Amino acid sequence: MTETEITEITEIDAGTEPRTGTGTQTGTGTHTDTGPTSDEIRSWLIERITHYLPELSGRIGPETELAGQGLDSVYAVALCGEIEDTWQLTIEPTLIWDSETVEALTESVAALVRDRPPT
Repeated sequence: MTETEITEITEIDAGTEPRTGTGTQTGTGTHTDTGPTSDEIRSWLIERITHYLPELSGRIGPETELAGQGLDSVYAVALCGEIEDTWQLTIEPTLIWDSETVEALTESVAALVRDRPPT
């Protein structure tokens, strides 16, 4: 698959952006200027995964194992592209496969967001 095809898939499947704001309370974390909370990232990831796999709607949570759910390589690469675009990150598509659960993926993305250089 070419980079152009991946970009087109990502653009076609683009979802909602994470909520923004300063100092607003969301779930168990506080959203600050430095980026989204883990709760916001988790909610966004669950929404995007169910976009690609609608049969999981209402059945996916933090401890859901990603392997064996039907997220094929095209969707995984598209999801990585969305993560990159949404939070201005550069990640490897293997991040999806290296994360056993939604929670593990959430924590990986949250760490990358925290560690990214200021814009």
